[in-house]
Amino acid sequence: MYGAIASAAVVVPEGEALDEVHKNYSEMAIVGGGPMPQRRVFFAEGEKLCRDRGAEVVLLGGTDLFLAFQGHDCGFPVLDCADVHVELSMRDRSAVHRSAIRSVVVSEEPTS
Repeated sequence: MYGAIASAAVVVPEGEALDEVHKNYSEMAIVGGGPMPQRRVFFAEGEKLCRDRGAEVVLLGGTDLFLAFQGHDCGFPVLDCADVHVELSMRDRSAVHRSAIRSVVVSEEPTS
């Protein structure tokens, strides 16, 4: 997670469950919204990861997963990695912008 997590145990759906999540993610990405039968699969697998495997949060690593999760209570904590990426990109961009402004201000000293 962009250097923000020092250590973590990663758990993922296994076997047929992983195949089912992948199949549903691919179908959802093609459709891009609307009625979402895939949501049920994602929510069920996330809930199993938390309940059975000890996950404290489910990371949404696919850029389209917000389509299934946004505005819906899945019953477990989630963190959308795309949101984190955008936030950090904007923070970096803002820092670069502030640095550029300081450079401009410093270079505007009056000349004789």
